[in-house]
Amino acid sequence: MANLLKNGKTLKQARDEILARTEKTGHYNGLKKLEFKERDPIGYEKMFSKLRGGIVHARETAKRIAASPIVEQEGELCFTLYNAVGDSVLTSTGIIIHVGTMGSAIKYMVENNWEDNPGINDKDIFTNNDCAIGNVHPCDIMTLVPIFHDEKLIGWVGGVTHVIDTGSVTPGSMSTGQVQRFGDGYMITCCKTGANDESFKDWLHESQRSVRTPKYWILDERTRIAGCHMIRDLVMEVIKEDGIDSYMRFIDEVIEEGRRGLISRIKSMTIPGKYRKVAFVDVPYAHKDIGVCSEFAKLDTIMHSPVEITINKDATWKLDFDGASRWGWHSFNCNQVSFTSGIWVMMTQTLIPTSRINDGAYFATQFRLKKGTWMNPDDRRTGH
Repeated sequence: MANLLKNGKTLKQARDEILARTEKTGHYNGLKKLEFKERDPIGYEKMFSKLRGGIVHARETAKRIAASPIVEQEGELCFTLYNAVGDSVLTSTGIIIHVGTMGSAIKYMVENNWEDNPGINDKDIFTNNDCAIGNVHPCDIMTLVPIFHDEKLIGWVGGVTHVIDTGSVTPGSMSTGQVQRFGDGYMITCCKTGANDESFKDWLHESQRSVRTPKYWILDERTRIAGCHMIRDLVMEVIKEDGIDSYMRFIDEVIEEGRRGLISRIKSMTIPGKYRKVAFVDVPYAHKDIGVCSEFAKLDTIMHSPVEITINKDATWKLDFDGASRWGWHSFNCNQVSFTSGIWVMMTQTLIPTSRINDGAYFATQFRLKKGTWMNPDDRRTGH
C-alpha cells in the first residue's frame, strides 16, 4: 500500500470516513465548530485572502502563456485547490463549472486506487477530459497536480482550459456532429502524463498528433501546468508561514463554512415551499441540412428538463429533476457531476455570489437525478 496519507489508510478509506462523518453530523467532516476561525478570525481571513488571491493571480498570469483566443482573450480557464480526497477548497475566477468536474476526476482516481497503480507521487502530472466521469465537454482539458508536504499527500491543484480542438468527427471547440462517445475525439481518462514536473515525451507526441491544432494544444497544456505549479508553490509558502496544522484545519473549515454559507443565503433570500419549472430543447436531427455520422440518429427529439425545488423551513433544499428525458443519440448528454456543477454556475451568480466557492454548497444540497436520463446517463456510449 502506498500510504500517501502517512496514517495507514488508503485515500478511499479516508474519503469514506469523511463522507460518513458528514452524513452522521450534518457538518462537513464532522466539524460542528470552526475552531480556527473562532480562535483566530484574522489569521483565518488572512490565510483565505492569501490563498484565494494567489489562485486568481496564477490564473491571470498563466493565461498569458496560451495563444488560443478561447483561453487568452475569452478567459476560458479555471484553477481550483482541493484537499487530498478531491473536495474543492478554493477556486479562481473563470469557468467555475469545473470546480466539480476536476474534483470528480480526483475522486475517480481515489475510488479506483490510482495510488498503487499507476502511482501518485510528488511532482506527478495527470490529465483528464473523460465526460463519463464528470467532465462537461471533451474540449475541457484538465491538468491535475498532487501537493505533498513532508512526503504526505495534503491536496491537489487542478487547472482546466477549453481547447480549440480534440480531433472529434467535426472540427472546432464545441463539436456537435458526433452522436456517440466514439466520435467525441481524443479521450483521456485520468492519465499520468508527467513526472518530476515534466511532461512525458510519448504523451506530448501522441496528444499533439491526435488533434487538428497541435500548436494551440501544447500552449494550453503549458498554461495549465504553469498555473498548477504556481498554486502548489503558493501552498508551500502558506504552510511555511502559518504551519501545516493551521493549513490542514483551514481547508476543512472553509468547506464547512461554504456549506453554512449556502444555508444562510437560502434563509435570507427564499421562502419555504415548492417551486416548479419546465424547459424544453429541440434536437432537429431529422432535418435534411443536419448531418450526423450515424443514420439511426436522424431523429427529431425534444429534451425535457423539469425541476421541482423544495425549500424546507430549516433552509435545507432538494432539487428534483424527475421526469427528464432519457439520454439520446446526440452530443447534448451530460454526466451528473457536470450537471450539478452547472447549477453552481447559476448559484454563484444568484444565491452565493461570494469568493468562497467550494464543495461546501454541494454538501448542503440534495439532488435527485434519475438514472438513464440525459443528465445522468446509464450507458457509456453517450456523446457529449
